[in-house]
Amino acid sequence: MKPSHLCSPLLTLVLTWTLCLIQVQSTTALQFPLHLPVTLVNIFQHYHAQPNVHTNEVDLEDFWLRARELGDKAKSYSEDLIKKAAERSQVVSRAVGEVKDRIHTIVRGATDWHEELNALRILRAQRSKTARDVSLDLDGITAELEVAFGRVVAELNATFPAPDHAPGHEERVAAVEAALDQAGAALLPVCAKYGMNEERTRVYWDAMRPAIFVAVVTIGDLAEQHPDLLEALLFMAAIAILPEIGIARPLLRLFGWGPTGPAKGSTAAWAQRVFYGAAVSKGSWFAKLQQAAMSGTKWWWLPGWIRRWLGL
Repeated sequence: MKPSHLCSPLLTLVLTWTLCLIQVQSTTALQFPLHLPVTLVNIFQHYHAQPNVHTNEVDLEDFWLRARELGDKAKSYSEDLIKKAAERSQVVSRAVGEVKDRIHTIVRGATDWHEELNALRILRAQRSKTARDVSLDLDGITAELEVAFGRVVAELNATFPAPDHAPGHEERVAAVEAALDQAGAALLPVCAKYGMNEERTRVYWDAMRPAIFVAVVTIGDLAEQHPDLLEALLFMAAIAILPEIGIARPLLRLFGWGPTGPAKGSTAAWAQRVFYGAAVSKGSWFAKLQQAAMSGTKWWWLPGWIRRWLGL
C-alpha cells in the first residue's frame, strides 16, 4: 500500500481516538484501554465498508440512492454551486438562469407524463382480473428505453465521434438536433409496445424536446467559455431529475446528465465531449455528493461515517 493511501485511515484513527477520549468522561483510565481494541476493529471495518468516492467502483444505482437519501440537502448544494457560477457576470447569470428554467420544464413534463402513465396503469389494473394482464409496466418502459437509447448512442457515436477539440456552437446544435431526432424515433415504438397512446406520447415529447435542446446547447456554450462550470451544471441537472422520473433518466443520459456506471463510462465521456467539449470524471459525481452531505454542519471536516458513528 502506498504511504498516501495510509494517510486518510491514520488521520481518521487519530481524530477518532481524540474524540473518544473527550466523550468517555465517565470511563475510568483503567477501563478505557479495555474498550479500545473493539473500537479500533469497528473503525477499520466501517472504514473499509465505505465505497471510495474517488474511484469508479461505486455503481450508478448507488449514486442515485445516495442522492435520494440526501434529498433537499443535495438540491440545496447544487443550487449553491449554480448561484456561485451565476455571480461571474450578467451574461453567465442569464445563461445559467435559462438552463435552470429549461431543466424545470423538463422535470415538470416528465413528472406529468409519469403521473399520467401511473394513473393509466392503476386503471388497467382495476379493470383486469390479474396483475399479469396489465401491459403498462413503468419499470419495463424505462429498461427498454435504456436499450433503445443505447442503440441511438452507438449510431450517434459513428456520426459524431468524440472530437479532439471543443465543438463550436454550430457543431453542438447539429449534434443535439440529431440526437433528439433519433431519440424521438426510438421513443415512440417503445411506448407503443406498452400500450401508450401515440398522440399523448407526442404531446409530452413535443413539450420536452425544445427544453432539452436549449438546456444542452446552453450548457455547452457556457462550458466552451467557462470549462470549469461544466461539472457544476451537469451535477445540478442530474440532481434535478433524480431517479424517480424514470422515463426521463435514460433520455437525459444521452446528453451526459448524470453518471452511467463503469460499464457505460465511455458513453458518458463521449456524450460530454461531443456536446460540451470535456468529460467529467465519474469519481467527481460521488465527491460532490460527499460535499453535499458535509455542507451545513460544523463537523464537516470529519469523514461522514465518523459523524454518523458519533451522532453528530
